[in-house]
Amino acid sequence: MARQRQVFILPSYSALLFSLRILRGSLGEAISNNHMTNGRLNKNGTTQTDHKAEQFPIEIRAGGSLIRILYNPLVVKKHLEPSDKLSPESQIEQTKTYPSFLVEYYEGSKVVRLRRNSLAKARATANDIRTRILNQDVESISLLITGRERRIYLAAQDRLQGFGKELDEVAKEYADAVRLLAPYKLDLPAMAQQAVETARRLNGLPVQTVIDFYQRHGRKVVVVKTLPEIVAELVAAKKADHKGAYHVRDLEIRLRRFAKAFPVPIIDVTSKQIDEWLRGLRSEAKQLKNNSETTEIAGKTRNNYRNAVVQLFNFARDNGYLPNDLATVAKSTQRVKEEPSENEIFTPKEMEELLDFVPAHLIPSMVIKAFSGVRTEEISKIEWEMIRFDQDCIVLPAKVVNDNYSLPPATIIICQ
Repeated sequence: MARQRQVFILPSYSALLFSLRILRGSLGEAISNNHMTNGRLNKNGTTQTDHKAEQFPIEIRAGGSLIRILYNPLVVKKHLEPSDKLSPESQIEQTKTYPSFLVEYYEGSKVVRLRRNSLAKARATANDIRTRILNQDVESISLLITGRERRIYLAAQDRLQGFGKELDEVAKEYADAVRLLAPYKLDLPAMAQQAVETARRLNGLPVQTVIDFYQRHGRKVVVVKTLPEIVAELVAAKKADHKGAYHVRDLEIRLRRFAKAFPVPIIDVTSKQIDEWLRGLRSEAKQLKNNSETTEIAGKTRNNYRNAVVQLFNFARDNGYLPNDLATVAKSTQRVKEEPSENEIFTPKEMEELLDFVPAHLIPSMVIKAFSGVRTEEISKIEWEMIRFDQDCIVLPAKVVNDNYSLPPATIIICQ
């Protein structure tokens, strides 16, 4: 059947304009529908493309780079030639919309946009760019970095091999960590080393357990001091309290030897370290006399050293250098059996021969020690008026006898 052609006969110029307005309205509605079906956003923010909902922009990550696909339709405008019967002001403007998509990514600091006429082609282009970025083909993706910046970038990527993290992710984590540490003026590498050392020392013990223990006991430590500092403080306190000079001197000699072996904070010393030090003690006097390095000290001497160390740790605890509600590590060290020793007896003749070789200023002390039984620490306090030659005795007042170990002192009379 032959197609019939409809012919409109317009009676006047005004009727023509009216008809054109109607035509233009219908055309605008058609164009609007065309936009919708070719991917324009609707009211709920989704995009209709090829009868399938898409949310734009579509983002594709390539390492630290971001590639975006944007819907950007092309609208082409064209003008109808004015007819002889129409004035120039009445010319009709027509538009036509074509589906179009932009693939957007960065080359250095410059934005690059590639246009494709279908979503499939846009996706293919984006995936191609992503592949080249992941392959680190710097020239092909035109990163526009050269020289020092390029060396830094490649070195950073090389160091991240095997960690499973992207450069931007690591940069963010680093920045976040530095920001968290800044108020405490802490350095990130130093904190990492400290964390490793802490984990090694804890040997699997939860950090929270250590924190809880510190909250209960560690906070009671007023200040951290080294062993040499506390030894000097203890000796000064004994002298200020007018303790026996012999006792203070003996205590100082033993503790200075101990502090020399452990010039560290007292809170860091362990029972095992103290026991090992006690076992390794050698008699310094016998070493000089016998020219030997293996002369062990007697059990009584070792226990005397231990007693001095226990006294030192108790002093530290009482002064807030150790937790005051815990037993000290020195207290748990081992005492050893004391073998009874035989006293060597000198005959009067042997004593006379010995005194012949003694300097004159030592003769009174040695005679009193040998023949009266006065203790060494008491001899150091004896004055001549205490020796009663007319009564053949020595009177020791309380200030001489008091040694911190006996019962309340009393005057002792030693007669012939």
